[in-house]
Amino acid sequence: MDLKDLDFETGANFINKQKLHIRYQLKGKRDITIIEGFEKDLDLKRISKALKKLFSCACSIHIDDDENEIIKLQGNHCEAVRDWIIQQEIISKNEADRIIIHGS
Repeated sequence: MDLKDLDFETGANFINKQKLHIRYQLKGKRDITIIEGFEKDLDLKRISKALKKLFSCACSIHIDDDENEIIKLQGNHCEAVRDWIIQQEIISKNEADRIIIHGS
């Protein structure tokens, strides 16, 4: 373990922490928000249900080419999803730099 892997303010270890990517895509006439990089122990079905209810949009869970689960939302909800993830403490405020937004 290197010193760069430690957060000296909280003492947390970031070796196994992966980044959460939120992407915006335009598929034909439809806007799609794609969220990938969730931790394996999270219940994506509950998360997708909550996002579907919050944004009143279609939401589904897919498997990508690398066998990782991703969530797709209909519409452009990038910033709102980021705020919701921090508010629900899926990722804490001091780890908010792990959330990367692509496109807008």
